Amino acid sequence: MLGWVNHLGGAVFGLVLGAIFCGALLATWVKFLGATGAITESNLAFILVDFFPVVLALLPEEFDAVRSFF
Repeated sequence: MLGWVNHLGGAVFGLVLGAIFCGALLATWVKFLGATGAITESNLAFILVDFFPVVLALLPEEFDAVRSFF
């Protein structure tokens, strides 16, 4: 009976998880390879890279090595 809610919840969860993964990839790209023209001109990449420190702050203390990496 809640099939559409299940699909909607899965879509939202997948979108958020994909955004976090893309933000991590972009942050790694910028840290090691530098910001290229495509990244600096993209509004979406700017939002994902700026939002990534918020995601890192949500990690528990066991992930201090990951925080210090970025």
